[in-house]
Amino acid sequence: MEFADTYGDQFEKSLAWLILFDPNVIAEVPSDLFSSPSLKHLFNVRERLTTTQGGNVPSAHILVAELNRLNATTPETHVKKSIVDGAVILYTELESTPSPTGETTTYVLQKTHDFVKIRTAYAAVEACAEMVAAGKVDEAVARMMDVQEQTARVIPTNLGLDFSNFAAKIGRYKQTQTSTLNAPIGIPKIDQLMRGGLEPGTMGVFLAPTGRGKTLAMVNAGVVSLMAGIDVLHVTIGDVNEVNASLRYDARITHVPINDLAKNTNAHLQKIATATKSLLNARLMIKEYGADEVSILDLRNLLQNLERVRGFRPGLLLIDYADLMRVAGTGERYRELGTVYKQLRQVARDFNCAIWTGSQTGRKSFRATHVTVEDIWESLEKAQNADVMVSLCQTMNEKQRGLMRLLILKNRLGGHEGTMVDCKVRSEVQSLTQTMNQTSKGVVI
Repeated sequence: MEFADTYGDQFEKSLAWLILFDPNVIAEVPSDLFSSPSLKHLFNVRERLTTTQGGNVPSAHILVAELNRLNATTPETHVKKSIVDGAVILYTELESTPSPTGETTTYVLQKTHDFVKIRTAYAAVEACAEMVAAGKVDEAVARMMDVQEQTARVIPTNLGLDFSNFAAKIGRYKQTQTSTLNAPIGIPKIDQLMRGGLEPGTMGVFLAPTGRGKTLAMVNAGVVSLMAGIDVLHVTIGDVNEVNASLRYDARITHVPINDLAKNTNAHLQKIATATKSLLNARLMIKEYGADEVSILDLRNLLQNLERVRGFRPGLLLIDYADLMRVAGTGERYRELGTVYKQLRQVARDFNCAIWTGSQTGRKSFRATHVTVEDIWESLEKAQNADVMVSLCQTMNEKQRGLMRLLILKNRLGGHEGTMVDCKVRSEVQSLTQTMNQTSKGVVI
């Protein structure tokens, strides 16, 4: 079911449109991998014309002429007549269809190679089952070994950015500016240094000791993104359940303390309703898991199911927090955590969303004035895989006064590592705001 939903009819038509009509797409997909008989016929004709023309892909005019010729010469009684007819109709339909959206194009091109690998593997498995049933075990083994070689021959959809091609380069810059919506965290100075917020396809990490506001920072970022019209998925792992996480969001948007909302919900119904309506129709989904209960694969399945069942595809994914995700028990916690963060960043790319998560620091950071990369607990690979890393610095005196300093430890989106931003914290309403008067100086890290 998952395969059909991911690479179904609409995926195949979008892929076909890009191959046929987008001059920037150079992907070539074997015709027999399409499930639609008409698409198979269309691309089979295209393959044959390419071969007869010495490897040159036929123009639209030549392809249409050949499709029409085959349609005219195929007898009405022929078993393949409907397929030939369908190919002509399908080509006309695709030609008149508007180009896929930027988001759809990005998704289809990212998934094309997986589509080819999976379809090739499926065909090989079916063929091998027949070979094994016929006692041809060696042939079946050889057939499976050939799968990797077959998929490796598929031309990738993107051979890279040609830096010397000025027009193409500037086009890519502008496409990024218009097709992505960065997820802000509500701290203007940091958002500015991230070019407006965390970009889709990237991962940020809030670094802090326990009890210093990692969940608060994520809830605050979630609300700010919702107010910007970005759909948000908040995955809470371990201590905070779905109801408590939801109360935190309501406290943030209504400015009513969490405990008041929990104890006197009826008294604040109007405020909750009004504040919820102010979120520009952006949607928030909250999903809870126990510690060590959810893996990267579970997370991918959740994202796919939310899109399939509810039509929900988040622009911002909050993982509270990644250190508590389940991994294969190799016994090497350092490598295990590094793998989690590496795979989590790939999730951001595959689903074209921004990801913020939180990570714990060691005991010494409780008394530290500044929390740095050296305070990361268990695995430095967290920092290696993060695109942005911001530490939440707060002495006990600052905690009592509702103050906090945010320190940029890493920023692939705009540099300025060592920048410190003074903030005001109101934990009872999950609010984190930049103060007007900035007194903290930068830190050499």
